[in-house]
Amino acid sequence: MDKAAKIIYKYHGREDSEVAKLEIREIALHVKLSKPQTLGEYIRGLWDYKQLFNSHSARWRTGMVRYPGSRCLSRHYLNFKNSTILNNTNL
Repeated sequence: MDKAAKIIYKYHGREDSEVAKLEIREIALHVKLSKPQTLGEYIRGLWDYKQLFNSHSARWRTGMVRYPGSRCLSRHYLNFKNSTILNNTNL
């Protein structure tokens, strides 16, 4: 951390600079709060969909995003459009 502080003081002001002190405090807090992840924790985090369903409003938003896509890809929608598609392609 001392090397980082020296570099920040060098490029962002002297040791009495409030901006440099603030940056050093932010970096120290980030280092303290961030913990290294194992490969297993990282992979489990990729497949964690709890945020999409943890509240009523989150479920609503998820449904509103998924609904149009499911309608366009369903057989019902394609069967409904078949006559238009076939007429436009002259088949």
